[in-house]
Amino acid sequence: MIMNKNIFTTFLTTTLAVGLSLMSASEAEAIVFGVKSRFIDSSSQAQNSYPGAAPGNLFSFNENGGGFTNYGQLRLNGAGISVDGLAISANDGLFGFASNTSGSTLISITPGQSAVTAIGPRLNGRIIKGAVFQGDILWAIDAQQNELLRIDQNTGSILENKELILNGSPVNIANSSDIAIDNGGTFYYSVNRNTNYTFNVNTGEVLDNYIIINSSGFANNNNNFAGLTFSDNAGEDIAFIAEANSSDDIRIANLTTSTQTALFNNIYSGYNAGPMDLAAVVTVTQPVPEPLTILGSLTALGFGTLFKREISKKKNLKQDL
Repeated sequence: MIMNKNIFTTFLTTTLAVGLSLMSASEAEAIVFGVKSRFIDSSSQAQNSYPGAAPGNLFSFNENGGGFTNYGQLRLNGAGISVDGLAISANDGLFGFASNTSGSTLISITPGQSAVTAIGPRLNGRIIKGAVFQGDILWAIDAQQNELLRIDQNTGSILENKELILNGSPVNIANSSDIAIDNGGTFYYSVNRNTNYTFNVNTGEVLDNYIIINSSGFANNNNNFAGLTFSDNAGEDIAFIAEANSSDDIRIANLTTSTQTALFNNIYSGYNAGPMDLAAVVTVTQPVPEPLTILGSLTALGFGTLFKREISKKKNLKQDL
């Protein structure tokens, strides 16, 4: 068989162009969103179950440490609100929980707009301190009833509730705490003094294999980890943490080496020790195939198509004869 030279040249040029364009594609940089509310005195409220005080402020930054943006105060029905339990879904957007001493309300947040939208009624007697999406499933932790909740993001209602259990005993969910999931599917429960547990979201079992993040080198070694999130781009062992004890700091933690490094220091002066939370979104989730695999696949596909055309031509020629 002799392949037409023009056809081959066109095929090869097209194959290389497509292959090179895919080779140059890269993962979009992850954006990390955060929220920070003011501290209030907890002396008149139940231990580990008090919300922050208004106003809650929304911010974001790029995972490489640049592009910090302060969106300002969040408001519900014209009034400033305390916000915690930040979570983001690639399909549904950014959510949080507006909390006061009576309970928590699921809210939808649009970055750049101060007004938020309430979703469903207030969950009375619930103080949400952390939340995360598992795909399109929204999980949250309630520090007042000490439960892990599955929330319907369309109605704000509770679909499922269970206790977190550690060594056979219920976990007293701390006021400064959060839950997160890494890109390998592992869930983490981060509790105030720099300790991170993994847990089974289906059973509520907290595994006694916690990771303590070393605080040496920081002015205040008594950390207060109020927020934790991961990023697909950063890898399973890298987490972003919000430290809200002596100042409102954003840090990067390596869970393999148990070390942390500063990213942003004292982002909201005067808001120290209040609720703080983080949530990350990755805009590109599909892995990019290896360049040689792309080229090989396209080449095989192209040659296969051309061979079929040549065989078809020969069959038609024989029939004509």
